[in-house]
This record gives sequence, C-alpha cells and structure tokens, in this order.
Amino acid sequence: MPGVLELSDESVMLRAPRKSDLDTVCDYWYRSPRTFLTQMGVDAKKLPSEDEFRGKFVRDSEQLIPDAQRESCTLIIEYRGVLIGYHKLSHILYGQHGIFHAHIMKSEYRNKGVGGFTYPRALRVYFDRFNLMKVIFKTPAQNVGPNRIKEKMGLKSLRQEKTDYPLHPDGMIVNIYEIYREQLDTLLKSK
Repeated sequence: MPGVLELSDESVMLRAPRKSDLDTVCDYWYRSPRTFLTQMGVDAKKLPSEDEFRGKFVRDSEQLIPDAQRESCTLIIEYRGVLIGYHKLSHILYGQHGIFHAHIMKSEYRNKGVGGFTYPRALRVYFDRFNLMKVIFKTPAQNVGPNRIKEKMGLKSLRQEKTDYPLHPDGMIVNIYEIYREQLDTLLKSK
C-alpha cells in the first residue's frame, strides 16, 4: 500500500483508454462492494449489464467518432505505469459544456491527492479538446472527497438539486459546481 505519493507530471499520466484497461475498469464497477458504490452515490441496480458496459468502453477507447460529435470522453489515470482511475466527461455539447466525473478505482490511492493533482490537468484536456466554455460537476452531496477537491480548487457549490443521472439513486441530492476556462487558467497558473 503506497504511503505518500510523489505527484508530478513524470509520475502521473493521463491517457486515452485502451482495450487492455477494460478488465480493471469492470472490476471497479461490477466487483466492488455494494456498500462502496452506495457510499459513492451509485445505485448498483442501475448499472448496465457488464456486456453493455464493455461494449461502450471499447467504442469509447477506439475514438472513431469525431470530437464535435462525441457524447463522452474518458481519460485514464496512471501512477507510475499502473492504472489507478479515470476521468470522464459526459453529456458533451461541443463548444459549450460537459459534465465531469472522476473515479480513483484503487482504494490505496484514494485520499492521497491524486484527484487534486489530476482534476485540473484533465479539465485542461477537455476544455481544449472540446472547445468548452465551462465544465459542470454534479457531485453527490454525501461523497465528501470529491466535494473537498472542488473546494480546494476554489469552486463553490452553486446549488443543490435532485439528480436524474442514470446511475444515481432516484432523488439523490448533488452539489452543482461549474468551472469556466478563465478560472482554470488562473488555477493552473497558481500551481
């Protein structure tokens, strides 16, 4: 189990997904304890079948759809060559906005600063690649870690709302955050 992580652009890499990532990602979603998924804000009964998930992941990893037509984009997080998580931008409206998600799949890498290090870098990729004006976060209110990351980035929850996101339990309360390109530029300059 890693202690303090050395987080640098040499030790942490964001990259496109590969078919070889599929088993690790599926283990996270389909073999994690239900209590973990519930704590994260996921209703396991709403997960697609594993075969459906695998098909969608493979299509996403092939990146055959032009960026202007993509609905989602995944960035794998590697620490010293080991896949430990991923960022995903979904509900992409090219030139406008998308909804940001993050998952640190390996428990021994949670609460070690990985999210705080990779969020701004992933956001930069998404802003530039999809020519976005803003990125939206819909973070389950009960999921303390991701809410804390946004606060450390200087973002304030704009409001709370009941979510209709497909994997969340019906009526789950989420905190809504937004970040604009200019805010990200300022955040990256201060790091």
